[in-house]
Amino acid sequence: MQGKYVEGLASPYYDGSSGSEYRLWDNTYERFHKGSHVIAEDVIGTIDHDRSRILGRVQADTLELWTGKDGLHYRAAPANTSYYQDLKANIEAGNYAGSSFTFEPTQVEWTFEGDKEIRNIMKANIYEVAAVVDPAYRNTSVGVRSDERRAIEQEREDYRAKLETEKRLQKLDNMK
Repeated sequence: MQGKYVEGLASPYYDGSSGSEYRLWDNTYERFHKGSHVIAEDVIGTIDHDRSRILGRVQADTLELWTGKDGLHYRAAPANTSYYQDLKANIEAGNYAGSSFTFEPTQVEWTFEGDKEIRNIMKANIYEVAAVVDPAYRNTSVGVRSDERRAIEQEREDYRAKLETEKRLQKLDNMK
């Protein structure tokens, strides 16, 4: 790819900072871990997750994705459209704060840090990257997150049920 492009860090790996985790709700956070991003065959790049404002596509060789030491990066070579010109002007003006991505988790581990619940994403299929005005993860660079709240809540309930089962089994083992 040569010429004009939009690039950014779409999904940071957790590095201990608050900008590398996403607050799902009170005391519950999501973190991506090194090696967690699995790039789907045909990922697209968009503006604000609007599929009518496409910046690039892997299958068209107008979007590149790679994982670096800090997370999932992208570079799009957009067509010379009016919405690309608007995006470029808004990035230069500082109106776009970062990037985002659409994903489907395939391996999740729940943990606790004190009273803080952590949804650790160990593997996830990536379908889209986007330049966004307001990124979920603050450590991104020029980016919206898919709303999976219901699925996440079910995962959390399943995890809590597993913990309760493990506690009961441990109690039974201790009674022997």
